[in-house]
Amino acid sequence: KRLWLQIDRNNIEAIQDDWKEKAAMMSQMGFLTINEQRRMLGYEAVQGGDVIMGTLSDIPILSGKPQTSGKGNSGLLTFKARNFNKENLINDNLNNNQMTSEMTTKGDQFWAPREQKAILWKAYKGRTDRMAGKLEPAERQWLKSLASDLALAAKNGGVEKVLAEAGQEKISESYQKFFRPLYEEMLLLGFRAGTRAAKKDVDFFLSEKQVDPEDIPVAWREKFNALVTLMMTESGTQIAKTTILKIKDIIKEAQTAEVPLSVMQLAEKIWGDMIEWSGWKARLWAFTETAKLDNFGQLEGMKEEGTEKKGWLCSMLPESREDHIEADDRYSADPIPIDEDFLIGGQMMAYPGDPKAGPEQVCNCRCTLLPF
Repeated sequence: KRLWLQIDRNNIEAIQDDWKEKAAMMSQMGFLTINEQRRMLGYEAVQGGDVIMGTLSDIPILSGKPQTSGKGNSGLLTFKARNFNKENLINDNLNNNQMTSEMTTKGDQFWAPREQKAILWKAYKGRTDRMAGKLEPAERQWLKSLASDLALAAKNGGVEKVLAEAGQEKISESYQKFFRPLYEEMLLLGFRAGTRAAKKDVDFFLSEKQVDPEDIPVAWREKFNALVTLMMTESGTQIAKTTILKIKDIIKEAQTAEVPLSVMQLAEKIWGDMIEWSGWKARLWAFTETAKLDNFGQLEGMKEEGTEKKGWLCSMLPESREDHIEADDRYSADPIPIDEDFLIGGQMMAYPGDPKAGPEQVCNCRCTLLPF
């Protein structure tokens, strides 16, 4: 009894942009708790979600239960303002996280308090938002160029020519060549952030500094090209497979039409459908790839500085996955060795965005790493 049917809008690709805009708009409403936002998006409430997140540092400023400030102020919500600066953060850390035998099993707790977590995540969000802003128009441009080539192939040789043009190796190589400079930049940004997090450099994360190649160790630069190639090959292969599936769907629709399409009509359909598809797909790829490269770079940077353990830092946004919220709680309390994998929803992941996991754990994920 008390059963109901509900549409899972997360798997309807065509409305993802509208859904993300709604989620972003609600996250900026300073009067809604996390659980109120989650309910409006069709998600269940989570433990600790009855808080309002402050816009300055994304940390709770008010519990879900109203507090009064004396007679005459019935129902007024109050909270104590606090100076948000590096000195307070470091003092809090020293006061609340003294070295004990328990701490040695949990790693260095410098970034564990919620205020420090907020600094890391806001810096990560700003960094990846800027890079996604560069990557998204580039993804659109690349898909537009591919659509043009496929439409021309359709005009010159029909379906057979299109399929020859849409080979996996060819599309993958095209993607890798087009995007390598951006992937190098994303990996460097992530690496630098990882080294600075390992060094507890609060000033760096409170600033807007950009990557400086001079502070990248020579020893790491020697393997940098190999790492970029590794990431590009994986991304190029996966994106090629996804794109080929879309092309085959377009061809199938054309071949099963009530009235057979001419060669020119096939070319027009390929062009139109690919351009429409590229609109939301470019955004999805941009945010997913940016998160993956940044977190992979961070992990390498932390290793370079000798970080022993890592945790999972969830964005705690209304659209955050249940598995990722649970991972934040579990791996903050019990961080794992830097070379081990997280277990997220039954899947092994070395870092947020790790392509070893399926799209249900990776696409549009805004989580990041936490050094211990």
